[in-house]
Amino acid sequence: MNAHKNIKPDNHVRVGILAERNENGEVSICERWARPFEKAGMNVEYIPVGAENIDEILDRIHGLLLPGGDSNINPYFYDPGQLNDHLSIAQQRDIARDRTAIALAQKAYALNIPTLGICRGMQEMLVAFGGALETLNTQINHAQGYNAVLADGTRCFETMDRPVHEIEIVPGGLLDSIYDKKNFFVNSIHMQGITHEFWQHDRNKDLREVFRVEAYAPDGVIEAISTHREHEKRFFVGLQAHFELPGALHISIFTPFRREIRDYAANKS
Repeated sequence: MNAHKNIKPDNHVRVGILAERNENGEVSICERWARPFEKAGMNVEYIPVGAENIDEILDRIHGLLLPGGDSNINPYFYDPGQLNDHLSIAQQRDIARDRTAIALAQKAYALNIPTLGICRGMQEMLVAFGGALETLNTQINHAQGYNAVLADGTRCFETMDRPVHEIEIVPGGLLDSIYDKKNFFVNSIHMQGITHEFWQHDRNKDLREVFRVEAYAPDGVIEAISTHREHEKRFFVGLQAHFELPGALHISIFTPFRREIRDYAANKS
């Protein structure tokens, strides 16, 4: 992609973005995922699903984005008994993404690399640390924004940033320190997640030891997570809504994310 004009580039700052592959095995991802970083003068490196050199990649990046995707996480990764041996080509690619994303999340956490997961990316973070997901069946249709146009093999939600439901920010957390508003509307384009009731289940005990809840939807679906402060992680955040789309509320979360990325790069150099 071309560098944006009138921006002084942070030539040494590099952000890794997980990128899916199309049916030809080529990297396929909507450009909107890179914009928040390229507009700030940062370099972007796409990490292809199935990459075998993850350790090398993580050694040269200073921030990680796990973006949304066109599929749900295969239940095998939180309930191994559910793996189906007869997989379509698309499902095989999905499993490859699951494996890559889970490995990236775990290793980035261990290395204290600033990380943001959005939609499927947040769900990958949950599963990476022992969480199990639910197919949502609540009074809110969390998938009602799923009406997108296919572009280069991926769904690009450029026109899908419309309010679907409200979220409430939990006091005392990261989002509480970022936003003046404690309730606001967000888009919603997902079918899986975790409700508050399931979050409290013994099945998700390990997950609760890593993450705190940052925001809820009115039906109890968890809309945002971050690591507990005592873990002393730079920035390890998951958001269910598509905050990468342009908007004032979205800018508010990317500003501290980019700041942590720059700090990580400065301390590493």
